[in-house]
Amino acid sequence: MTFTVHPVYDMRVGLDRDRVRQMLGKPAQIRPIDSGRELWLYANNPKMHFVAVTFEAGRLDHMELRLDHDLEETPVIVMNLGEMGFTTSMSMYAGAAAASLLMQIELVDETRVRNLHNRAEGVVSVRTEPPGTALKHLAGILDRGLELPGVRSHIINPRADRTGVEVLTRIGADVASVRDDRISYMWRLLDERIVVMEVGV
Repeated sequence: MTFTVHPVYDMRVGLDRDRVRQMLGKPAQIRPIDSGRELWLYANNPKMHFVAVTFEAGRLDHMELRLDHDLEETPVIVMNLGEMGFTTSMSMYAGAAAASLLMQIELVDETRVRNLHNRAEGVVSVRTEPPGTALKHLAGILDRGLELPGVRSHIINPRADRTGVEVLTRIGADVASVRDDRISYMWRLLDERIVVMEVGV
């Protein structure tokens, strides 16, 4: 691949403490929460961010990535990791999480992706591009409609068949009316190119 992502995007529910320390380094603070639970805090890792990792019985069960724009303000939570996978409202974080996950999934033959595409319903677009261009294309899909009022979130996970990654985008006028809007699928081909397919829900 021609791009790299910060190890924070490689975090997964279920990782043990030693693995998290190996990936992110020594935390700035460790706080016990209650019986069997503890919180690790990382400051300025990545730059201008705080990472809060919660462990249950020694295993990662939740993570928050917070952005600190101004020392006068409370840091903004920009991404969560939990049982649903990564969730964020921002395409930059969604794209980085999707790229990290995609690098951990096996390469796929182009014929198989073509067969999946031919069977899919509601396909809006399909493009095959080098990694950097493909991620910019994905960001363009995720940013669509940003000028409209309301809320949005992106949920990033492996596809159910483990052939690639899916990014489910949900939108709504407010939190109470959020609904599924579209799914962006990504596959990494044997020649390292990436297929991005957008499907309406």
